[in-house]
Amino acid sequence: MLARHKSPICLVFMSDRVFGLSQGSVCARIGIQDENQGNPLVVVSSHDCDLVNHNESHLELIPAMRVDGADGNFSNAKNSRTLHLPYSDGGFDEAVFELDARAKFSLSWAEFNQTYELRPELNLKPLDKAVFRTWLASRYNRAAFPDSFNNRLRAKVGGKSILSGLQSLAKSHGEHVGALYLDLGDSRFIELPEATPYDLHIFVVYDHRRMLEGGEESSEAMAQGLLELFA
Repeated sequence: MLARHKSPICLVFMSDRVFGLSQGSVCARIGIQDENQGNPLVVVSSHDCDLVNHNESHLELIPAMRVDGADGNFSNAKNSRTLHLPYSDGGFDEAVFELDARAKFSLSWAEFNQTYELRPELNLKPLDKAVFRTWLASRYNRAAFPDSFNNRLRAKVGGKSILSGLQSLAKSHGEHVGALYLDLGDSRFIELPEATPYDLHIFVVYDHRRMLEGGEESSEAMAQGLLELFA
């Protein structure tokens, strides 16, 4: 007989919790209309279940700064410190916010209720909410490369480094590219001498659900740029 494993369901209701608040919600300081006054916007980073659990006396928040548009280097959780996250504003317009993982802070529910209010008109698409969760986890779960390899990426040849070239490609084409993976194979943890080359494989990945947003075209353009960069 097969046992049935049920997923956890959050059904706890606490009187001091904000109705409609969830992971990724945008909140503003009460009484402040101008976003430029003291950086009043924050994004909720606590998990949905933690937001209704009576054992959680605090919730986690990340300051959010509105930017003119998404930078490909900071889109789709490519950078573990900075994220550009697009929100719909209830109409056809899109608002992009910059989040810094290093600025995350916690606040008691009492302090939160006295300081912030929900901005319900700002919503995350399901795909972008998944990106937000991936980004939060990437702070503690990401690849680390040998110093010898990193030094080669930073070394300037003709006034330009491989790293700056990668950043330039990501800025131009990375908004709709899901990830850029660098694979060193068996040499991933080995500090090779300067004269010994690393066997590097690069994978440009896009989410097929973003094809209509230009994911395939952006990935192909980035792949072509990588071929020219490493030529």
